[in-house]
Amino acid sequence: MTNRPCFHLAIPVDDIVAAREFYGGVLGLSEGRSDTLWVDWNFYGHRVVTHQTADGSPDLRATTPSMTTGSRCRTSAPSSPTTTSTTSRTR
Repeated sequence: MTNRPCFHLAIPVDDIVAAREFYGGVLGLSEGRSDTLWVDWNFYGHRVVTHQTADGSPDLRATTPSMTTGSRCRTSAPSSPTTTSTTSRTR
């Protein structure tokens, strides 16, 4: 198990219902906290947040509860998504 800093990635979307279907249903990410205009997703112990904006463009005024600076994530076995990638990486 590796102990690494967490990351938080905010993604603007124009339809939060479609975002739930894609990130939860298609990608298989587990849903965390949410509100009417945003959803937190667990991405291997990191946080991906979808924020609904009028046109899917970044809204600098959008806010969600923030993570504590310097948080550490435990990244042993992924809890989601459950599918395995078939693409390979070359370095």
